[in-house]
Amino acid sequence: MNIQREGQRLVSPLILLVLLATAFPLLHEESPELTSFEILTGGILSIIYIWGAIKFLILGIKPPKALFYLLIFGLWAVLNVGLAVANGVELEWWFRRFFAAFSLPMIALVSFVEFRTFQRIRAMYVVLMLMGVIIVLVSLSELRFITINAITNLQYLRRYGGGYFSTFSLCLALPLLFHRPRFSSLQRLGLWLVVVISSLGLILSFTRTYWISTGVSLLFMVYLLGKDRRWHCTRLLWRIAIIGGLGMAVLTMLVPPYIRSFVVSRVTGIPAAFSGLSFQDRVYEAKGLFHTMLENPLTFGTGNGFGAKFTFYSVNPFSWGGVGWMSIDYSHNYYLYLLFTTGIIGLSLFLATWVKLFSSIRNFLIQTKNTAESGKFFLIGIATTVLNLLIASLTGPPLMSFTWALYFGLLVGLALNLRHLPEKASQSPSPEQVIGRTS
Repeated sequence: MNIQREGQRLVSPLILLVLLATAFPLLHEESPELTSFEILTGGILSIIYIWGAIKFLILGIKPPKALFYLLIFGLWAVLNVGLAVANGVELEWWFRRFFAAFSLPMIALVSFVEFRTFQRIRAMYVVLMLMGVIIVLVSLSELRFITINAITNLQYLRRYGGGYFSTFSLCLALPLLFHRPRFSSLQRLGLWLVVVISSLGLILSFTRTYWISTGVSLLFMVYLLGKDRRWHCTRLLWRIAIIGGLGMAVLTMLVPPYIRSFVVSRVTGIPAAFSGLSFQDRVYEAKGLFHTMLENPLTFGTGNGFGAKFTFYSVNPFSWGGVGWMSIDYSHNYYLYLLFTTGIIGLSLFLATWVKLFSSIRNFLIQTKNTAESGKFFLIGIATTVLNLLIASLTGPPLMSFTWALYFGLLVGLALNLRHLPEKASQSPSPEQVIGRTS
């Protein structure tokens, strides 16, 4: 194949498949049962992963350390099948749980191989941001059809905020508003629309975890922006406050009063959340997980395998449909989930990935301080979004879904290539040399 010619095109056949995969959440919602659509999705994703791995091997790439740790995590996930079988997990169910975890390193590899020019990176970034805001907009459009009598529980109401897509698209869009040099007026208008729509969706997600994770990640965004212009931090905070105010204003104008009052009650209930049934249920869940692992201390090192179950006593009637003993293979805390399934080995590799990624992004921002490098704002957007994911994973694990493994794997690859764009611009190396740089 002619790698150099292909690298000069904005879209390649493999990228077209990746774009198709990013649209899956628009076409279908994941379900507990295995559907024909999910089988088709798994097949397409498998083709993408194999294709990307072959290109990776042909080019003889030495991966950056963040990607290296993530690939080793993926290899450990493959070996995980032996542990799962030993614990009586059915292979079909193991594969469903395994595939989401395995998708993260594999799509990161594909992204690292394919999105090696700024044009491709920017295009993929915009696609992910627009995918998120479209899902939020579709969800919000259905809000006007519901009445208070139709609201049976919080889970029912959450669907109208777009779920995690609201905070995802918000964190990608917000840093670009501070882009220097400025975007065109039309582009900035588009970004403001994304921010306002995503903010409204975030508010109507009624999920305190997402509110807290977004607040912390936006403060982190300010910290990263301050690496470029420290004296702008106060101004940036004011702008964020104004954006939040706009979101609340839109909320006040568009949603019915009873939904508005429900939002207020959720916000004011944040300080008391640690004494609520939801938090207590997660505590009992963690205790049950550790108790199961203590029955065989070796599992702290190796894990029990994807799909393995643990038992705990649920005290929240809304979490699992009732109060009582539950046997599950799911944890609201993704880090405890990885500890239980892949052990300290898997969890350490997973965490090492993000440590290396954040440290490399921070070093890049320091090196390009006070320069007009456009890539830094996209990097800040990726870092903000990833931190949001890592915080949200403490109580609501998006990465247990292959959809979010796909989206965040793509962001990892984009970030790893963005760090070397100044070198590419100055030295103009061949695509093989560009992609072969290490962190």
